[in-house]
Amino acid sequence: MFKFNFPSENQDETDTISDDLNSSGKTSLQEIDGQEIEISNDHFQKIKKYRESCSSTSLVRGFHLVDLKYVEELVTSQKSGEFESLKTAIKMNSDVISGVYEGGLKIWECTLDLLDYLNKESVQFDGLDVLDLGCGAGLLGMHALRKGAHSVHFQDYNTEVLSLCTIPNVILNNNPDVKSKTNFFAGDWGSLHHKLKSYDIILTSETIYNPENYRKLIQIFEEMVKKNGVIYVAAKHFYFGVGGNVYEFEKLLRQNERWNTSICFCSTEGVKREILKIVQSADQNHQRAKYDLSASQFSPDGRVFQVEYAQKAVENSGTAVALRGKDGVVFAVEKLVTSKLYETGANRRIFNIDTHIGMVKS
Repeated sequence: MFKFNFPSENQDETDTISDDLNSSGKTSLQEIDGQEIEISNDHFQKIKKYRESCSSTSLVRGFHLVDLKYVEELVTSQKSGEFESLKTAIKMNSDVISGVYEGGLKIWECTLDLLDYLNKESVQFDGLDVLDLGCGAGLLGMHALRKGAHSVHFQDYNTEVLSLCTIPNVILNNNPDVKSKTNFFAGDWGSLHHKLKSYDIILTSETIYNPENYRKLIQIFEEMVKKNGVIYVAAKHFYFGVGGNVYEFEKLLRQNERWNTSICFCSTEGVKREILKIVQSADQNHQRAKYDLSASQFSPDGRVFQVEYAQKAVENSGTAVALRGKDGVVFAVEKLVTSKLYETGANRRIFNIDTHIGMVKS
């Protein structure tokens, strides 16, 4: 029997998102028009029933969550035409059916990774505007509310997830005035730009499994994050089957040179999972600053930027960037960025191979 699952201590950490494509064989999300789902009086009237539906198995990281057995029973008992996306997921015994149901009723491991990270690092939310993107049960947004966020917007692909799970969870864990601090949006990312606002922090988990949707996600970042805002993306390092992975997503982010990225968490056991921290480049015109070669240590012959000299230059200034010249690959250094050449993941910061050929002298 299909179940919308909470994580457990014995959960197999090898979930993959692989074969559940739509009937056309395409993996990108269908363009479902964005819409706002309001907290209704009916939600508040049912709060007693929501509380009764909770059990010890639905207490996750200190949050009371609606018992998903109750959600499943409610879905399957409804007449034809209601909750069809969730009924399809139940019928197919699937956590994700791309373009139909995007896994919002499962608590994924990466969500807990990000929740734990936010707690451990005491990330501040007081007075800030926050977006929980691909929210599912809403754990990340509820954490922001608990930490004093000024407002939290919750977005999920499926209307049913928001109505049956997210909104009840938010009510269960907050004061009655929560309605004035929250908004809920359903639909495809590409249809939500005119409904969402600007945010100080964007939190998202398990949303980069499908490379077909990367540009839509990045467009949300570009249009919705405030000038000094921060984005946290929690994800598995690689998604078998559909091929999404942190490296390719980070690579695409860097193409327009607007973003600085860093890996702020990496799992040490089980399936490799990471948290990507994204901020806007200090150059608000989105143009990479010229390299200050006076800060660089060239090799003795003045021609080739050897690795050992690149390392010294990085220690003195910034990021090593690979350049291709007629004598082979050389290096330049950008003073404005402070990552180190041999840090974990620093190989990802060797980019723009052909962009700055004019800087190479030989």
